Amino acid sequence: MNRAEPPVVLKFGGTSVSSAERWRTITRIVSGHLSPGDRVVLVQSAIRGVTDILEAMVRQARERDIQPLVVIEGFSEKLKAR
Repeated sequence: MNRAEPPVVLKFGGTSVSSAERWRTITRIVSGHLSPGDRVVLVQSAIRGVTDILEAMVRQARERDIQPLVVIEGFSEKLKAR
C-alpha cells in the first residue's frame, strides 16, 4: 500500500443509498476505483429526505414548540412509511 498517495474519497447519499440495488451499483463503482496500493474512503450520508427531517427536528427543538420525544416519534413514523 502506497501511503504517499492520497486516498480516493467516494461519497454517496440521498437516493443513491436508498435500496439494495443502489448499493450494488455503489459496489461496482467502488470496485472500479480499486487498484493495488489504492486506499479508498467510502462516505455514506443520509438517505433521501432524512437530512431535511433532522433539520426540522433541530428547528423544532430550538423553538421549543414541540417535545423532543414527539419529534423523534414523528421521524420514526416517516421512516416507517417509506
